[in-house]
Amino acid sequence: MRDTNKVEIKGRLGQDPKVFINQAGKMVLIQVATHQSFMDQDGKWQQKTTWHQVKAYGRTVDLVKKVKKGQEVLIKGRLENATIEHSGKRFTSTNVIATSIEIVPSRSVQKEQRK
Repeated sequence: MRDTNKVEIKGRLGQDPKVFINQAGKMVLIQVATHQSFMDQDGKWQQKTTWHQVKAYGRTVDLVKKVKKGQEVLIKGRLENATIEHSGKRFTSTNVIATSIEIVPSRSVQKEQRK
């Protein structure tokens, strides 16, 4: 069986995209929030927010530049771990490397399209 590294995230941008250009080309960095609702032990509904750091390269950067804070997006890609050393300590983070990013139409846009 072949190894698989796939991830799909649907959430909202926490800030406007940050575009970087270097010798290797263009890269965009976005923060996406996903929410999970659950009932706690007292029977009260709670909401947990998870933040995902997403990186995209190449042609995907041009699409992402149009997205603004608060917009909903659907991201498909793969997970990648990065380890950095700072002040003698090692830190590991997990990033999503996007292979495709779709802007999810808002509900008001969807209602207008149905008319």
